[in-house]
Amino acid sequence: MLTVTLEKNAKQYIEKNNITELYITPQKRRVCCSSYMDFVIMEKPTENSADFILIKEGSLNCYVTPELKIKGESILIGYGKFMSVKRLILKNAIYDL
Repeated sequence: MLTVTLEKNAKQYIEKNNITELYITPQKRRVCCSSYMDFVIMEKPTENSADFILIKEGSLNCYVTPELKIKGESILIGYGKFMSVKRLILKNAIYDL
C-alpha cells in the first residue's frame, strides 16, 4: 500500500498555503531527440480525478496517477527551487528514459 511522506519544508509550504489536495499527474516532456513521461505536483487536476488513486496523509488528500513508479513504498514529496521557481517536487520517482 502506497503512502505519502512529506519532507519538513514541503509540509511547511502545504500548511502555510492551506493546501488540502494535491494531484500528481503525468506530463510529456521532450528532450533532445526523445521524450519521456515526467510527473508534476499540482493543486488542481488537469484530468478527471476518477483516474487517480487517493492517498490520505493527515488532512491532505493526494491523488496519484496509476502510471507513477517510485523507489520504495512511500511517495517522497519535497519543496525546492529549480531555475528560480520554487515548487513541490517528487524526490523518488522512477523515470524510464
